[in-house]
Amino acid sequence: MLNKKNYLSIAVAAFLLLTILFAVSYSLSYNPLGITCYLDSPWTVNYNDKTYTDMNFKNINDLTANGFIKKDVISLTTNLEDVNVDFPCLFFTSKYSAFIVSLTNLKDGTSFDIYSYDYDRYKDSDFVGCDYHLINLPEDYENYELTITIYVNSDTEALPISMPTLSTYHNQINSYINDHIYALCIGIFAVVFGISFLFISLMFIGISKNSKIEILTGLFCLDIGIWLLSYYGLLDFFYESRNTTFMSYITMFLILPITYLIIDTVHPAKNKLFFSAVSFINIFIPIELVMLHLNRTVYFNESRGIFFITALITFLILTNYLVNDIKTIHKTRTFKSASNRLQLYGLFCFAWCGIFEIATVSLHIFSEDINLIIKNITLPTGIAIYIGTVIFNYIIFSTEGLARVQQYNKLKEMAYVDVLTKLPNRAVSDYLMKRYGNSTSNYCIISIDINGLKSVNDTYGHTEGDRLIKDFANCLSENFEDVGVCTRMGGDEFLIYIDTIKEVDLKKRLINLEESYSSLDEDNEKGIRHSFAYGYAFKNNLENPSPHTVYMVADQLMYDMKRKQHEQR
Repeated sequence: MLNKKNYLSIAVAAFLLLTILFAVSYSLSYNPLGITCYLDSPWTVNYNDKTYTDMNFKNINDLTANGFIKKDVISLTTNLEDVNVDFPCLFFTSKYSAFIVSLTNLKDGTSFDIYSYDYDRYKDSDFVGCDYHLINLPEDYENYELTITIYVNSDTEALPISMPTLSTYHNQINSYINDHIYALCIGIFAVVFGISFLFISLMFIGISKNSKIEILTGLFCLDIGIWLLSYYGLLDFFYESRNTTFMSYITMFLILPITYLIIDTVHPAKNKLFFSAVSFINIFIPIELVMLHLNRTVYFNESRGIFFITALITFLILTNYLVNDIKTIHKTRTFKSASNRLQLYGLFCFAWCGIFEIATVSLHIFSEDINLIIKNITLPTGIAIYIGTVIFNYIIFSTEGLARVQQYNKLKEMAYVDVLTKLPNRAVSDYLMKRYGNSTSNYCIISIDINGLKSVNDTYGHTEGDRLIKDFANCLSENFEDVGVCTRMGGDEFLIYIDTIKEVDLKKRLINLEESYSSLDEDNEKGIRHSFAYGYAFKNNLENPSPHTVYMVADQLMYDMKRKQHEQR
């Protein structure tokens, strides 16, 4: 049960988690060594059989009012100035377009290609994804003219490549990582956490009643971690492939099915038929989009608007759940949400961050620099918040589970353990009596009765009587706990059940028990004598024995011994 104090603690912990993640990202920030030259101008652009000179790179988008369309060819040319860098390297990112990079010697006019990206796929009308590109240049690059010929493979509002930069190879790599260090930290953390959580969940499958939601959570964290790394072009640092864009869309499409499974597990809908219909449609659509892509009918980037609509529907469903929870809390003035419900709030935050990024970037609400900041922070923060809710949920669930185990153990102790002596009580004795009814071993039952307990209670009070009982129980455990079960029947009566023991060994243990218990007389200032009477019986020594018969014989022998002790006194 969560109360207001729990929610405040969770909010504070979430804030601290995000602060730590920001701090880690900042501590890993990279200070460039050497010069990084942004090739902003001047560019000569050939587009639609027209040539435009002395253009600023950002102004190239102004050449068309409706953006660039599929099959457009754009040629960008500029002179490479000497910026005095070792191991020169060109860097830029591309989206859904092939291109060829070539150099022209300014002295003799010879031209040659130095880099080509997915031109064969473009000619075959195949899918061309997004990627970042590091292109090594010759040491005397300042003597060459650079030409980038872009083959647009999908309609786009802006030029499908970013502004190229010129610097050292390591500078380019480290600068790109530094620009996305926050997303990199969150993505790696999500993948590692997802794998670990999934592995632990599979280990305890069938044992934990929450194993289903735990497995789904592990899969979801793993999926969004891979998606985040591929979305920001960081997956190539771990897995170099031309199919990272394909993987980005697959992992993105998997978000919806897993989300619906989590919602249905954590917060089952009242209208099951309606929820099943909506979830089926929103799960079927991404699967259909994948099939259309593989069939080369409609590629991912051309159909992502449909996916965003299904994602928006999912977001509205999550919002509805959240609003209903808030209404319930306001109406009842109690926080009755189960700990797993925290994941729904985490999913809502993650979904909200995704919707916010899509809206701000697509609608150009803010400037380009602010949009870039939003893109680099919003989604990773949403994922961090979701993982935080998973961790908090697991802590709460573990705490509640531990409390339940402790409560169960306490109830078990009350039911089966004698409060005074901590020995098994009469209920355990009755169970053993029934169990021995089917036993074929030559078991032994020992009946023991403490002498003088009533006299001690009457003379010195029940406190001393209780001490007499506890002292005997301790001696009993020391001498017989390793071979049998010692039980207290109540008052001064005890029974010992032994599966198998030789009679000569039994007599030695009883003698040791008498010696250890009677030795307490020396330390007793009130003169209380520590003695007991006992009787035992073996199953095989009786005709047609039953556990009750063995017990009755042992008990009768105990009373015979007690009578003899009384006569001697």
